[in-house]
Amino acid sequence: MDVVSLKPLLWLLWLIPLLVVFRYSLVDRPKVYKSTAMGLRIAAILLLILAVCRPFIAFESEDIHVVFILDVSESVDLKSARDAVDTIDECIDELKTSDSWSFFIFADGVKHIKETKEAASELDKWLENMPDNRFRSASKLADAILSARLCFPANKARRMVILTDGRPTHKNLKEALELLKNERIDLRMHELSGLRNAEACIESLKPSTTTAFEGEIVRMTAKMRANQRMSARLRILNRAIVVCQKELVLDPDSDNAVNMEVPMNTSGATHWTAELLADRDHFLINNKASCTVTVEGKPRILVLHETPRKMRSFKKAMIEQGFEIDVRSKHGLPDDLASQLAFDAVILADIAATDMSPGQMEMLKRYVIDFGGGLAMFGSNNSFGLGGYYKTPVEEVLPLTSRYEKQKEQPSVAMVLVIDKSGSMNGMPIELARQAAKATVDLLGRQDHIGVVGFDGRASIISPMRSLTEADTVKDAINTLASGGGTSMYPGIDAAFRMLDAVSAKIKHVIILSDGQSQPADHQGLVSEMANTGITVSTVALGNANRALLSSLAEIGKGRYYETTDPANIPQIFTKETVETSRSAVKEDLFNLVQTSDHPLLSGFSDSDLPVVFGYVMANVKPATQLLLVANSGDPIMAVSRYGLGSTMAYTSDVTDKWGSQWLTWNQFGRFWSQAVRSILRRDSTEGLYLQQTKDSSKWTINITRQDKSGNPVTGIDFDAHTVDDTETVNKVAVEEIGLGRYRVVVPVGDAESLSLRLYDRDHDKLARLHFNRPYPSEYSLAGQVATQLKDIPKLNSSTIRQEIIPVRTPKPISHICYLLALAAMLAGLLFRRI
Repeated sequence: MDVVSLKPLLWLLWLIPLLVVFRYSLVDRPKVYKSTAMGLRIAAILLLILAVCRPFIAFESEDIHVVFILDVSESVDLKSARDAVDTIDECIDELKTSDSWSFFIFADGVKHIKETKEAASELDKWLENMPDNRFRSASKLADAILSARLCFPANKARRMVILTDGRPTHKNLKEALELLKNERIDLRMHELSGLRNAEACIESLKPSTTTAFEGEIVRMTAKMRANQRMSARLRILNRAIVVCQKELVLDPDSDNAVNMEVPMNTSGATHWTAELLADRDHFLINNKASCTVTVEGKPRILVLHETPRKMRSFKKAMIEQGFEIDVRSKHGLPDDLASQLAFDAVILADIAATDMSPGQMEMLKRYVIDFGGGLAMFGSNNSFGLGGYYKTPVEEVLPLTSRYEKQKEQPSVAMVLVIDKSGSMNGMPIELARQAAKATVDLLGRQDHIGVVGFDGRASIISPMRSLTEADTVKDAINTLASGGGTSMYPGIDAAFRMLDAVSAKIKHVIILSDGQSQPADHQGLVSEMANTGITVSTVALGNANRALLSSLAEIGKGRYYETTDPANIPQIFTKETVETSRSAVKEDLFNLVQTSDHPLLSGFSDSDLPVVFGYVMANVKPATQLLLVANSGDPIMAVSRYGLGSTMAYTSDVTDKWGSQWLTWNQFGRFWSQAVRSILRRDSTEGLYLQQTKDSSKWTINITRQDKSGNPVTGIDFDAHTVDDTETVNKVAVEEIGLGRYRVVVPVGDAESLSLRLYDRDHDKLARLHFNRPYPSEYSLAGQVATQLKDIPKLNSSTIRQEIIPVRTPKPISHICYLLALAAMLAGLLFRRI
């Protein structure tokens, strides 16, 4: 017997005064009766106190609870998993009626199954070629064990049965099994068959060196596996172009390592892909593997222009100067950082902010600050303020800002923002609309006027027409803009018409933003009447807006039409539209250029050498920016700056025949722009920095050896290391000094498909960049082996499912017995007092 609590035993102290009273009692009764009655009272008190201590007796339970966890991941043969359900049914039939069981299936997650026929039905459906590929894309055995163990009741023996092929894709299995052992949970295993369909995969692609020179031949070794003998073709691709290929026969009993000699003809961080085309193959996802080789050679530049052919002269001149130029259209910016790092600099020659996603702009910023990339912007109708770059991540790193002070002779503008504030705009859209409206206020001049109208089921004047001398008041009013209600655009447009009709201004303009289907009304007739009075109308269609209606309104209103599915683009659209409407962002005339400071990119050129320009985009110089060239009007033409590890340049004129026709015929055009672009190129300085990498599914390890020019080890270096994954998430990683001049970085890769590592030696200005590529989830690899921790687990026998269990002692409370005995002792004591 044992008790839950000993504290009630303190109440035994009350027996002392009771015994004193008994000793000096004057009751005239026979001593034997008095003693017996007192003894029974004391016994009753003792039993009551014992009952309050909650006594119990432990005994071994004869019942059992069995937990079955079935692996249904892609590496398991579905027929084998379906047969395993029948095995589970056999085990359940062997249990007593007082026993119990639970059933879970697992892969990339855990699902509780109430009845085995539910799992059988699901597997039958998958066998009919309707599998849940997303759920089956991993084998998280440890997670399944940790989740399933929570369902065991306290009063039964516990047994867990794992039905799996034994190839988990995630770690922590050892810790999970140790926990089961500590909790006295008996474990049994039933091994399932692996994939029986014909399957081939690429295990890895490794170059003989991660750094090569242009023109060098690099040996790339592709390791492949197959579960059956089959013919296949291996191809090596760079930028989706097949560089070389080889026919081969895959042997299931070997590693099938194949060497391919690949020429490095492109400089920069080149991305290579091995692609396997097998005659018989079940999964396609595991037929590719990638690697990155940094090729030292010609600087590689990415130029983005709305009309690429207009950059032919610039491209030709730069090629003659030893550059490799890739001119792309406005949608040519890579979506991932690894592809962008293949270039030493990026030039935004004529591309609007609205042509890039917010993620791409943030990536460009990180390309400059964290990875030392060069970034330049040239003047055009799609650059600086005209391109909607105000308050964007790109503008953050440029040396010039889109906001500038309008000159007094510029025509005055009266603008009304008509913003949809219906219920569908709730959350991020309405917040970004407020942000866009305030950016519009920032970009207008003090002589301009602005009003803000919101509409849902009716129109609401958010801010009446005010002069921009009251900009703060307008912004405070914009902050009150909130969503809710239906969508009726006509009252909002009509309110804007009346506001503009009452003000005097050279330019009157309306911007309409809507994300829904407006109630029927004569919108075209109203906008036509506005256009007849000199008011222009531009429209922005967000998401599921009535695009046909908004497009027609912009056409009738002689304005511009924009459409986007991403609310994050709203601020850039508004700022672009505001600058275009104010007609003050461009100056066109004949301008001479004047040097304002000395810089290596201007070496060998004087003011008289530089050709004239016929126009430029207005911008303003940021603090800590080096201004190099100005027009004879005093406005900035060229400036450079350094942000983080990278350099940026802004040139407000252009290099096409629009404003720069004199430059195109200048015999020093190529040399000038060669010096200018070279001044912002990304510069790797890895001399004395030797790196070795090892990779597996869970971590990426980089061993660093650091030496000075004499080959002596360098100690005590303060490395700055950051990674950027495929979701553009930045994480700082630790660099550990493990020996004399030796350091180590261990990067947990988690579920990331690709990672870029920036390694910067602050003390000696050494910078290295490395890349990690995981071709596909490890669930689809044929290289997996049965986990060693599972090999010693006893095998399942359905007929002996109740045998050899670890006994569980179950406590049985006996407080009620103590209460009954105390009552009996009390009654007996009363009886002896009456005798």
